[in-house]
Amino acid sequence: MKKDSSIEIPLEADFDKRFGKIKEDVNDMIMIHAAEMEDMRVVIHEPYVSIKNEFDETTDEVKKLFENEVSEMKKELETETTSLRKDLKLVEDNLKMEMEKNGQTVWMLNLLTIAMILVLGCMLFNKLA
Repeated sequence: MKKDSSIEIPLEADFDKRFGKIKEDVNDMIMIHAAEMEDMRVVIHEPYVSIKNEFDETTDEVKKLFENEVSEMKKELETETTSLRKDLKLVEDNLKMEMEKNGQTVWMLNLLTIAMILVLGCMLFNKLA
């Protein structure tokens, strides 16, 4: 059997024309899709940037507040420490004075005891003699 020679084979120019049309359609779809993606990027990106900026500002504010609080606490702690050191120095000085007084008192008591022993010894010696 002989094949029917009535099957049309498209000419190259016709093929290029159809292929060119498909290519244009695909390019148009790509451009439309790219434009839609750009719109989506703008829709998503702008709020993101806004939120990020607000977050950064809030973070900076919180950081400054925290640093101020820490600075104030440091100053208060230094003031209290200085005050406690002064109080401790006063207590130490008072304790030294009391110890000196007690030391003098002990010496006085020792001298008094020695004097009493000598007096009693002399009295006893006079009675015995």
